[in-house]
Amino acid sequence: DPNEYLILQSRLFASFSNVSTDLLWAGGAVVALTSLALWHRRHVLDVLLLGRPLAASLGVDVDRQTRLVLVLAAVLVSTAMVGPITFLGLLVAHLGYRLAGTYHHGVTLPASALCAVLTLVGGQTVLQHVLKWSTVLSVIVELLGGLLLITLLVREGRHS
Repeated sequence: DPNEYLILQSRLFASFSNVSTDLLWAGGAVVALTSLALWHRRHVLDVLLLGRPLAASLGVDVDRQTRLVLVLAAVLVSTAMVGPITFLGLLVAHLGYRLAGTYHHGVTLPASALCAVLTLVGGQTVLQHVLKWSTVLSVIVELLGGLLLITLLVREGRHS
């Protein structure tokens, strides 16, 4: 039934106009605290980029730090209150690296956050006010994000 499909689609796809305002402040606080914890560990993340043997020889407890970063990432993912946006995290991470021009987390973390905000806020604004479309932003992000990510990976493969 097409009506049932539309109901299912509206529940499965991310909708930025149906965000629960009751949870918005709590989610914002969790995101802020988790982001501060990651920012505090930005130098350790830079050392982890060197690889397990080098990071361990420089005194970093690689297993502990890896688990901690994975837990922080899981906390950030759990605060996504607008539905599934699969490629957004991968997209903004790659765009953040490209925009920053470096792999230092002191630069790439803010660059990736800026890319995420511009993608979501800018995309929603363009969809609603410029194009006057009633489509869901997550569909556009998935389509364009997937294509851009494939393009970035193919280009990166050619350069290595």
